[in-house]
Amino acid sequence: MSVVVVVILAEDRSIQEKLLYYDLKVQTIAQVAPIQLYAASVLSSLFAHLGNLFFVRMLNMSGQRIQDQ
Repeated sequence: MSVVVVVILAEDRSIQEKLLYYDLKVQTIAQVAPIQLYAASVLSSLFAHLGNLFFVRMLNMSGQRIQDQ
């Protein structure tokens, strides 16, 4: 079974108030501190890097490097 979780956060208080007009009660990024938020592209790069470390160090494998986009 797969689970998908979607979280909606307002970038600032003014957006939070606009969403509240439509009865969408959300928190701002500042209100969820100390949780750190990152863009999906950052997480993708992190997972790719961790995968490369696993193959290179644990399995003594190497291959073509991923080029930065």
